[in-house]
Amino acid sequence: MLLSEHIRERLEELRVSHVPVIVEGIKDKKALASYGITSVIVLNKPLFCIVEELNTSVVVILTDCDHAGKQLYHQLFVLCQRHGIHVDNTLRHLLFSSQVSHIEGLFTFLNHLRLQE
Repeated sequence: MLLSEHIRERLEELRVSHVPVIVEGIKDKKALASYGITSVIVLNKPLFCIVEELNTSVVVILTDCDHAGKQLYHQLFVLCQRHGIHVDNTLRHLLFSSQVSHIEGLFTFLNHLRLQE
């Protein structure tokens, strides 16, 4: 299966399952909304508040792959683990192994990738 198909398949699974996805900003939320993913949490308050308000056993963290995004990911991952919330990294690993560095550019990236494949 092609990489773009793997990513699209995982996006569809998230759309259907309504597993919460944590992102850094509004543009990231809009990028996921273009794939029908509506259970998106934007980092707009202290991280511990966001994690404490989660009412789920599984979460996806899609912070950017820059230095700040990696730090946020690590902090969120640790907080989720402390609260007994499993972090599903499947989509994160697919995206960042494929050179996506910012979630807001996901739509453009997938279109270019599909053309190349």
